[in-house]
Amino acid sequence: MTVTMKHGRLLMALAILAVIGASVLGFRPSDATLTSANSSTISASTAGIGSLLHLYSQGSDPDGLTGYYTQPGTTTLAATGIDASLALNLGKQSNANTNETRVFTIKAATPLPSGITSITVTSSLVADPTTGLQPIRNAGFSALGGTARTASVTLTAGQKMQCNVRTNVAKPSGTVYKPKVIITVTYTGYTGTFYQYTVPFTVTAS
Repeated sequence: MTVTMKHGRLLMALAILAVIGASVLGFRPSDATLTSANSSTISASTAGIGSLLHLYSQGSDPDGLTGYYTQPGTTTLAATGIDASLALNLGKQSNANTNETRVFTIKAATPLPSGITSITVTSSLVADPTTGLQPIRNAGFSALGGTARTASVTLTAGQKMQCNVRTNVAKPSGTVYKPKVIITVTYTGYTGTFYQYTVPFTVTAS
């Protein structure tokens, strides 16, 4: 009798140990590791380009600057809107090289975000998606009143420049082109392409 009871107690103890062991094994720590997100990516995704750069038409210019480009033969300003809503209609353009000055202006934010003393602004072109043609042959920046077209410039807080373009529009007459000018902003320590404005243009062959 005594042997049987001891044997039963032994089996019960082993069963309890088995349950405890299974429990422990079931909750063992995971081998997975967590990787923190890149800090510059977080910064870029939480701060808008408006904290670095603004784009203006004559109607939205906070400084009251005039002399913006008008469509040929009219008094209609080519540019409308501000920042991400800025859009250009250059009107009818010929297939000769034509220079259009002050189509819009750019101005560095003031103040710039903490730790940023200057920004670099670069222009690039996207062709008309329907024809694959590019009526804008060059787009760049100059000092106010200038005619240069420098594709990449550096601005300090509050500094303002104008965008000038050169067009050469293919025939046939009446064809409407929809190219784009991409404005990309970078600064020391950041070289990505998160900070961009896409400026849509309309150009009509005369």
